[in-house]
Amino acid sequence: MVAKILHLQTASDDPNKRNPARLAALYMPSYSSTPITCPPGSSREYTKHFKRLTQELDGLGLNSETFSTYACMAVEKMVQVDALKAAIKKHGATYTATVTRTGEKTIRPRPEVAMLAKTERTLRALLIDLGLTPRGHAAIGIRRRNNPRGSQSTGGWGDM
Repeated sequence: MVAKILHLQTASDDPNKRNPARLAALYMPSYSSTPITCPPGSSREYTKHFKRLTQELDGLGLNSETFSTYACMAVEKMVQVDALKAAIKKHGATYTATVTRTGEKTIRPRPEVAMLAKTERTLRALLIDLGLTPRGHAAIGIRRRNNPRGSQSTGGWGDM
């Protein structure tokens, strides 16, 4: 790629090779114009999160099949987060265990708590990659199209 750029810089006799729009077209990624579709047979929770995510991507102008893999992984993580939060709410965040040697009881966190933390970290990383958090906005340099005040609200995902 460096050789190609050097060639374009040194070949000043051809005006098409110095055209910034042509150079941008050569090196900018092209996105599919087909919007992301929800996989058939999805659960109600999956569909709910999928619609919310595609609305956010639409607001950024990124609702494209190009991002479908990341979008589907993010939606799966959202469903997992909901399920883990429901389990923690039902069973509590800790349990009491008995240490066999001394007979003392200790309070330990449930495995769901650690799973929730890991899932939320993964979800946060996916949302950053999709540009749906303030950090993601800054990383890819975009502003929301459907936001009249010009703020970069992420519908609650920026808080993660």
